[in-house]
Amino acid sequence: MKYSTSVLCLVVSTSILTACFVEVEDSSVVLEKRCDRSSECTVRGLPNALQELVPLELATGETELEIDLGDQDLLQADRELGPVTLQSRVLLNAMVVESLDGVALDGIERLQISQVDSAGCTSCNAEVIATYVRSARLADATRLVLVGNPRLNLLARGPLLALRIEASGRLPALDWMASLTFDAQLEARAE
Repeated sequence: MKYSTSVLCLVVSTSILTACFVEVEDSSVVLEKRCDRSSECTVRGLPNALQELVPLELATGETELEIDLGDQDLLQADRELGPVTLQSRVLLNAMVVESLDGVALDGIERLQISQVDSAGCTSCNAEVIATYVRSARLADATRLVLVGNPRLNLLARGPLLALRIEASGRLPALDWMASLTFDAQLEARAE
């Protein structure tokens, strides 16, 4: 894990003013949602080729997948810690979608993952966090690498990520299980 830390403290001896801030940057943080063979990571198969992006349905019937980042202080957008405010950002460099059953994903023309307000919302605000557009033959037909949106803070909506996966092309006809791996950049600042 690569990171840089800078600390600046200013103390003025003639008054009671003390100002400190700590800044942490890590350019390669990996978050992973591994499938545990539960229905929440099983994507339903679609036998027909699709021209437009459609939400992929999970075996639970939902079209959104929730990932709970927990209550770790660094993974909160803003957190009051006594007299200090911690501000954090997680920016997505890339995302990998991998079929765990060996099901080929090479028929997918386009894959888009959006962050939505919450799972099950019908008219929610969706922001694209990662995209894949097939441009060449895949080296590994079970693995797609998506380009992340580096301007979007994944923590802006809280520590519960609600993701909608949409795809077009020739999707697997069989149900398949997937893992998601996020390659992100963490920036945190305490003042």
